[in-house]
Amino acid sequence: MQVPNLTVLYEDDDVLAIDKPAGLVVHDAETATIQPTVADFARQQGVIDPDSDRPGIVHRLDKDTSGVMLIAKHPEAKAFLQRQFKQRQVEKSYIALVRGRLRQEHAIIRLPIGRHRKQPVKRAVIPGGRASVTEYWVREVYAGASLVEISLHTGRTHQIRVHFSYLGNPVIGDTFYGEKQLPRGLTRQFLHAAQISLELPSHKKVTIESPLPSELESYLQNVSS
Repeated sequence: MQVPNLTVLYEDDDVLAIDKPAGLVVHDAETATIQPTVADFARQQGVIDPDSDRPGIVHRLDKDTSGVMLIAKHPEAKAFLQRQFKQRQVEKSYIALVRGRLRQEHAIIRLPIGRHRKQPVKRAVIPGGRASVTEYWVREVYAGASLVEISLHTGRTHQIRVHFSYLGNPVIGDTFYGEKQLPRGLTRQFLHAAQISLELPSHKKVTIESPLPSELESYLQNVSS
């Protein structure tokens, strides 16, 4: 199988930070078809991990979400990063374009998320779900859309997409959680993992950034014109 050719945003003896493109799944368990994955790239880079299915994987991005993603190079680094995520010491910042205008310029969404009762592959805001916290700031308002910067305080599956859909402002292009179809000019949802800040196993503190992909940049320019 062809291994994806990914851009490395940062690398040291313990960690790789990659720029994951939209359309690429993280590991085989996320797809029913045979296709290249981030895990394949990690294996090619010589990542050492007893978990051969998820080598070095300490967090994930949805298939159609682009942006910065971390890979641990060895078990000690993986354990260190997993503790960072579990203790919520990793700061993740996303950029999204959502439908409509939000009621507040800045807010913290605290809504529990669990499996959708009728469609288990989906997530939904439900009583008794896992505590889920999303903070956002509106950066620009356009005709029928708002550009938001998002900070995740928890890391639930599809968290951003579920929360904004529940508010009535689904991520533009997200046909799984509210959009009827992809708008002209987009082939995926407008959601990008723009930045991650953390302490590395070397105890060095870093902020790693991923630029907005050209497809999203072009769509944004068309919306704003």
